[in-house]
Amino acid sequence: MMSAKDKRVRLMNELLGGIRVVKFYAWEKHFRRRIKQLRADELKALKARKYLDALCVYFWATTPVLVAILTFATFVLMGGTLTSAKVFTCMALFNMLISPLNSFPWVIGGLVEAWVSLKRVRKLIQVSHNCNFISAKRKVTFKKLISCPIWIPDHTTVQSDWSRMPRLR
Repeated sequence: MMSAKDKRVRLMNELLGGIRVVKFYAWEKHFRRRIKQLRADELKALKARKYLDALCVYFWATTPVLVAILTFATFVLMGGTLTSAKVFTCMALFNMLISPLNSFPWVIGGLVEAWVSLKRVRKLIQVSHNCNFISAKRKVTFKKLISCPIWIPDHTTVQSDWSRMPRLR
C-alpha cells in the first residue's frame, strides 16, 4: 500500500511543481488519468488491508469462545470429565488471556510496519555524498549545481541532482 501511495504522492509533487508547464501544454487530461490510475491502485491496496483488519476484528471477537470450546472438547475427548470447578477455573484463565490473544494480530502488523520503516530509514542514512559541498556564497555554475549538493548557511544540505536522490519505497 505504501508503494502505491508513494507513487501517487511523487506524481502529485511533480505535477504541482510543474503546474505552469502542464497548463501551458494542456497535459491536464494525461495527468488526471495517471493520478486516477495511481489512486485506484492505492485504493485497491487499502481495500485489501481493510479486509484484513475486518478479519482481525472477527478473530478478536471469536477467539475467546473458540479457544474455550476447543479446550473443553479436547479435554472431554481425551477422557476427562468436566466439573463446574474446572470449567469456571478455565474460564477465568481464558478471560485473562483475551487481551494478549486479541492484540496479537495488531502486534504482528505493527512489527511489519516497523520493519518497513526501518529499512527505509537505513536506506536513507546509508546514502553517501561523493561531491564536495558548494558554498552558497561562492559563484555556482549550472554544471556544479547539477552534480553536487548545495551547502546552505544554516548547515542543511539540499540535493540538487534529483536523479541520484534516494527514494523511499
